Amino acid sequence: MPVKKRKTVAKKPSELEKSQAEISRLRGQIRKRTKELKAQIQEKEALLSEKDKELASLENLMTAKVKGLESSLVEKEEQLRQNEEETLALRQFEQKNRDLEAKVKQLETELERRPPMATEVDKNLIGRITHYYSHLSVGIVELTGGELRVGDVIHIKGKHTDLIQTVDSMQIEHQNVSQAEKGKVVGVKVKVKVEEHDQVFRV
Repeated sequence: MPVKKRKTVAKKPSELEKSQAEISRLRGQIRKRTKELKAQIQEKEALLSEKDKELASLENLMTAKVKGLESSLVEKEEQLRQNEEETLALRQFEQKNRDLEAKVKQLETELERRPPMATEVDKNLIGRITHYYSHLSVGIVELTGGELRVGDVIHIKGKHTDLIQTVDSMQIEHQNVSQAEKGKVVGVKVKVKVEEHDQVFRV
């Protein structure tokens, strides 16, 4: 007698199995997503590392530039200080030169005004000063001891006078003459002030 095969009835999954399957599926998704996130994080970290390197390089470059600028600024300041010192020294030097020039001019003026010292021993008294016209720088000479010619060197000596000069021109009564005899009164152009009673010598 043939044996009847028993029909296999598919067993429906229980709620627990469904839950376990769902949990397994979710875990797989979580692992996949975790891998993706880790990959993204690693990629971001790599990018950040490159950016950090670039930033560090830029910082080093900026630091070097700042140091270079500071060094250049220090050099410029030192040059400026040296230039200021040189300018000050030059101004002081120029001021000293101006002071020296002023002193030289003052000495030259004093030397011009100072009556020259007599260099000749032999002098002949030929007259005396009777008047001095300051506005004309002319001394009036009364010839009491000799004659006088244009070109003669005379020495006018007095209490406050000591002048040696050449007679360049002379006048008698406002007329130019080349010579004057003893007893005449002549006007002689003089370089410095002379006084009455100064003696006049021919050198």
